[in-house]
Amino acid sequence: MQPGQMPPTLSDLPKPGSAELDDTPSLQPHCCPVCGGQGKVSKPPWVPGDVYEWASTSAALYPCHACSGTGIVWAQIRKEV
Repeated sequence: MQPGQMPPTLSDLPKPGSAELDDTPSLQPHCCPVCGGQGKVSKPPWVPGDVYEWASTSAALYPCHACSGTGIVWAQIRKEV
């Protein structure tokens, strides 16, 4: 997925049994491991991932960087040959 591109929805995926499904890599939705499916994180995006303590006066939540705030990440399914 390109930066700024919306993740696919279930209606965007090929229907089972269609010829399009044979040529298209299959994607499967998974709960986002970064935000736990909530779509929001408490760590601001400018704080590095290895920093566990930071000072802030805000209690705001930020959109998850891994799932773009959807709570779902899409992974390609490997086809057996």
